[in-house]
Amino acid sequence: MTKKLRLFAFVFVAFFALFALVACAPKDGAAAKEKMEKAGYTATWSAYSKVGDNGEVGELGAFKASIGSGGFSASGLTATLFDTTAHAKAYFNDTKNAEGKSNFTLVGKWVVWGPEDAVKAFKK
Repeated sequence: MTKKLRLFAFVFVAFFALFALVACAPKDGAAAKEKMEKAGYTATWSAYSKVGDNGEVGELGAFKASIGSGGFSASGLTATLFDTTAHAKAYFNDTKNAEGKSNFTLVGKWVVWGPEDAVKAFKK
C-alpha cells in the first residue's frame, strides 16, 4: 500500500508541476501580445501564412524603452509559437546553445529569449 501511495503522490506532484509551467504560457499570439502590452511593452505578433517546416506558427516581438538617470535603456523579447509542444521542445533542444540568445527558455508551445525582466513578464 505504501508503494502505491508514494507512486500516486509522485505522479500527482509531477502532473501539477507540469500544469503550473504550461498554464502560464499564452495560448496564442493575440494573448501573448496582450500580456506583454499589459506589462508595458510594445508588442507585435506576426502569424505565418502557413505552419513552417519545424512547426512554427508565428513570432512575437516585444520592446520596452525607458529614459532614466542612467540614460536610455531598452529591453526586447522574441518568442516563437509552435503548433505542438513536441516541435517547440525539438527546436529548443537544437538551438539552446546558440550564440546571442540570453535567457533562452521553453514555455509550453513557446520558445522565448530576451532579457530576464522581459522573459519573466512573458511567463507571468
